[in-house]
Amino acid sequence: MRAMLILLVLISAPAFAEIEFHVIPFDVDPPIEIDGDLTDWALVPNAIQLNDPKQATFGEKEYTGLDDMSGVIHIAWRPGGLFFAAQVVDDQFTQPYSGAGLYRGDHANLFIDLAPQQEPDRNAMGAGQYHIAVSPGSLASPDSGEQATPPEVFFYTPQEGMDHHGKCKVAAKRTGRGYIVEAYIPFELLGGFKAAQGKDVNFTVA
Repeated sequence: MRAMLILLVLISAPAFAEIEFHVIPFDVDPPIEIDGDLTDWALVPNAIQLNDPKQATFGEKEYTGLDDMSGVIHIAWRPGGLFFAAQVVDDQFTQPYSGAGLYRGDHANLFIDLAPQQEPDRNAMGAGQYHIAVSPGSLASPDSGEQATPPEVFFYTPQEGMDHHGKCKVAAKRTGRGYIVEAYIPFELLGGFKAAQGKDVNFTVA
Protein backbone atom coordinates (compact mmCIF):
# COMPACT_ATOMS: atom_id res chain seq x y z
CA MET A 1 0.00 0.00 0.00
CA ARG A 2 1.28 3.45 -0.88
CA ALA A 3 1.08 6.44 1.44
CA MET A 4 3.13 9.53 2.06
CA LEU A 5 3.90 10.73 5.57
CA ILE A 6 4.59 14.42 6.03
CA LEU A 7 6.00 15.98 9.17
CA LEU A 8 6.90 19.62 9.77
CA VAL A 9 10.35 19.27 11.26
CA LEU A 10 11.21 22.88 12.03
CA ILE A 11 9.32 26.07 11.35
CA SER A 12 10.68 29.30 12.72
CA ALA A 13 8.87 32.11 10.94
CA PRO A 14 6.74 34.21 13.35
CA ALA A 15 3.61 33.52 11.32
CA PHE A 16 3.92 29.87 12.34
CA ALA A 17 4.66 30.45 16.02
CA GLU A 18 2.21 27.73 17.01
CA ILE A 19 4.45 25.10 15.36
CA GLU A 20 6.91 23.46 17.72
CA PHE A 21 10.56 24.39 17.18
CA HIS A 22 13.04 21.60 16.57
CA VAL A 23 16.77 21.96 17.16
CA ILE A 24 18.93 20.46 14.41
CA PRO A 25 22.05 19.23 16.22
CA PHE A 26 25.63 19.97 15.27
CA ASP A 27 27.54 16.82 14.31
CA VAL A 28 30.72 16.53 16.37
CA ASP A 29 33.85 14.61 15.37
CA PRO A 30 34.22 12.12 13.88
CA PRO A 31 31.85 13.15 11.07
CA ILE A 32 28.90 10.95 10.18
CA GLU A 33 29.77 8.52 7.40
CA ILE A 34 27.30 8.18 4.55
CA ASP A 35 27.20 4.41 4.33
CA GLY A 36 23.62 3.34 5.08
CA ASP A 37 24.62 2.31 8.61
CA LEU A 38 23.02 4.49 11.27
CA THR A 39 25.30 3.40 14.13
CA ASP A 40 27.09 6.74 14.08
CA TRP A 41 23.76 8.54 14.58
CA ALA A 42 23.25 6.86 17.96
CA LEU A 43 24.60 9.81 19.95
CA VAL A 44 23.05 12.49 17.73
CA PRO A 45 19.98 13.83 19.58
CA ASN A 46 16.56 14.96 18.35
CA ALA A 47 15.57 12.15 16.03
CA ILE A 48 12.09 12.77 14.62
CA GLN A 49 9.48 10.04 14.88
CA LEU A 50 7.03 9.52 12.03
CA ASN A 51 4.63 7.34 13.97
CA ASP A 52 1.35 9.22 14.14
CA PRO A 53 -1.45 8.32 11.68
CA LYS A 54 -2.26 12.05 11.53
CA GLN A 55 1.04 12.50 9.69
CA ALA A 56 -0.32 10.57 6.71
CA THR A 57 -1.51 13.51 4.63
CA PHE A 58 -1.49 11.90 1.19
CA GLY A 59 -3.15 8.53 0.67
CA GLU A 60 -4.46 8.71 4.22
CA LYS A 61 -7.67 6.82 3.33
CA GLU A 62 -5.61 3.74 2.45
CA TYR A 63 -3.18 4.07 5.36
CA THR A 64 -3.41 1.05 7.65
CA GLY A 65 -0.90 1.85 10.39
CA LEU A 66 2.74 1.84 11.42
CA ASP A 67 3.58 -1.41 9.60
CA ASP A 68 2.23 0.14 6.41
CA MET A 69 4.53 3.15 6.65
CA SER A 70 6.37 4.86 9.48
CA GLY A 71 9.91 5.85 10.27
CA VAL A 72 12.57 7.87 12.03
CA ILE A 73 14.22 10.96 10.54
CA HIS A 74 17.69 12.20 11.50
CA ILE A 75 19.09 15.61 10.57
CA ALA A 76 22.41 17.16 11.62
CA TRP A 77 24.83 19.75 10.31
CA ARG A 78 28.46 20.73 10.15
CA PRO A 79 29.83 23.99 8.70
CA GLY A 80 30.17 22.34 5.30
CA GLY A 81 26.74 20.84 4.89
CA LEU A 82 23.62 18.99 5.97
CA PHE A 83 23.40 15.34 7.01
CA PHE A 84 20.10 13.49 6.53
CA ALA A 85 18.99 9.94 7.25
CA ALA A 86 15.64 8.16 7.14
CA GLN A 87 14.91 4.73 8.59
CA VAL A 88 11.65 3.77 6.93
CA VAL A 89 9.18 0.98 7.64
CA ASP A 90 7.36 0.18 4.42
CA ASP A 91 5.37 -2.97 3.72
CA GLN A 92 5.68 -2.58 -0.07
CA PHE A 93 9.03 -1.10 -1.00
CA THR A 94 9.60 -0.31 -4.67
CA GLN A 95 11.84 2.17 -6.49
CA PRO A 96 12.53 1.34 -10.14
CA TYR A 97 12.73 5.02 -11.12
CA SER A 98 15.50 7.58 -11.15
CA GLY A 99 16.01 11.23 -12.04
CA ALA A 100 12.92 13.42 -12.35
CA GLY A 101 10.66 10.35 -12.27
CA LEU A 102 11.88 8.98 -8.94
CA TYR A 103 8.87 10.56 -7.20
CA ARG A 104 6.87 7.60 -8.54
CA GLY A 105 8.72 5.21 -6.21
CA ASP A 106 9.82 5.17 -2.59
CA HIS A 107 11.97 8.11 -1.52
CA ALA A 108 12.26 10.90 1.03
CA ASN A 109 11.52 14.54 0.26
CA LEU A 110 13.24 17.53 1.84
CA PHE A 111 11.62 20.94 1.48
CA ILE A 112 14.09 23.48 2.85
CA ASP A 113 13.59 27.20 3.39
CA LEU A 114 16.85 28.90 4.29
CA ALA A 115 15.29 32.37 4.16
CA PRO A 116 12.14 32.03 6.31
CA GLN A 117 11.94 35.75 7.03
CA GLN A 118 11.92 36.61 3.32
CA GLU A 119 8.40 36.83 1.91
CA PRO A 120 6.91 34.79 4.80
CA ASP A 121 3.45 34.75 3.17
CA ARG A 122 4.58 33.36 -0.20
CA ASN A 123 2.88 30.16 -1.30
CA ALA A 124 5.25 29.14 -4.10
CA MET A 125 8.89 28.13 -4.09
CA GLY A 126 11.22 31.13 -4.20
CA ALA A 127 14.58 32.48 -3.13
CA GLY A 128 16.36 30.37 -0.54
CA GLN A 129 13.97 27.45 -0.95
CA TYR A 130 14.85 23.94 -2.13
CA HIS A 131 13.00 20.73 -2.91
CA ILE A 132 15.42 17.80 -2.75
CA ALA A 133 14.53 14.13 -3.11
CA VAL A 134 16.68 11.40 -1.60
CA SER A 135 16.09 8.03 -3.20
CA PRO A 136 17.33 4.66 -1.91
CA GLY A 137 17.29 3.29 -5.45
CA SER A 138 15.93 -0.16 -6.13
CA LEU A 139 18.30 -1.91 -3.72
CA ALA A 140 18.01 -4.87 -6.07
CA SER A 141 20.50 -7.70 -5.75
CA PRO A 142 22.42 -8.56 -8.96
CA ASP A 143 20.62 -11.89 -9.37
CA SER A 144 17.11 -10.64 -8.54
CA GLY A 145 16.08 -9.82 -12.09
CA GLU A 146 14.79 -6.45 -10.86
CA GLN A 147 15.71 -3.25 -12.60
CA ALA A 148 18.74 -1.81 -10.79
CA THR A 149 18.59 1.89 -9.94
CA PRO A 150 21.25 3.46 -7.71
CA PRO A 151 20.54 5.66 -4.69
CA GLU A 152 20.59 9.32 -5.57
CA VAL A 153 20.06 12.90 -4.49
CA PHE A 154 17.88 14.80 -6.96
CA PHE A 155 17.12 18.53 -6.97
CA TYR A 156 13.60 19.46 -8.10
CA THR A 157 13.99 23.14 -7.22
CA PRO A 158 15.41 25.70 -7.66
CA GLN A 159 16.54 23.94 -10.85
CA GLU A 160 15.18 20.52 -11.76
CA GLY A 161 17.98 18.06 -12.31
CA MET A 162 20.66 20.45 -11.07
CA ASP A 163 24.02 18.71 -11.44
CA HIS A 164 25.71 18.46 -8.06
CA HIS A 165 28.85 17.03 -9.70
CA GLY A 166 29.03 14.16 -7.22
CA LYS A 167 29.32 16.54 -4.27
CA CYS A 168 26.24 15.04 -2.62
CA LYS A 169 26.80 11.68 -1.00
CA VAL A 170 24.09 9.06 -0.66
CA ALA A 171 23.87 5.46 0.51
CA ALA A 172 21.02 3.05 1.21
CA LYS A 173 20.37 -0.36 2.68
CA ARG A 174 17.43 -2.75 2.85
CA THR A 175 16.18 -3.75 6.28
CA GLY A 176 13.82 -6.50 7.36
CA ARG A 177 10.90 -4.05 7.40
CA GLY A 178 11.83 -1.42 4.85
CA TYR A 179 14.97 0.56 4.10
CA ILE A 180 17.52 3.12 5.29
CA VAL A 181 18.64 6.03 3.12
CA GLU A 182 21.35 8.47 4.16
CA ALA A 183 22.69 11.59 2.44
CA TYR A 184 25.03 14.55 2.76
CA ILE A 185 24.24 17.81 0.96
CA PRO A 186 26.96 20.52 0.92
CA PHE A 187 25.81 24.04 1.72
CA GLU A 188 27.65 25.26 -1.37
CA LEU A 189 24.80 23.67 -3.33
CA LEU A 190 22.30 25.56 -1.18
CA GLY A 191 23.35 29.01 -2.25
CA GLY A 192 26.43 28.99 -0.04
CA PHE A 193 24.27 29.04 3.10
CA LYS A 194 26.25 29.87 6.24
CA ALA A 195 25.03 27.63 9.04
CA ALA A 196 25.36 28.84 12.62
CA GLN A 197 23.98 27.93 16.02
CA GLY A 198 20.64 29.55 16.63
CA LYS A 199 19.99 30.36 12.98
CA ASP A 200 16.40 29.82 11.85
CA VAL A 201 15.51 27.59 8.93
CA ASN A 202 12.32 25.82 7.91
CA PHE A 203 12.09 22.14 7.01
CA THR A 204 9.36 19.84 5.87
CA VAL A 205 10.25 16.15 5.53
CA ALA A 206 8.01 13.72 3.68
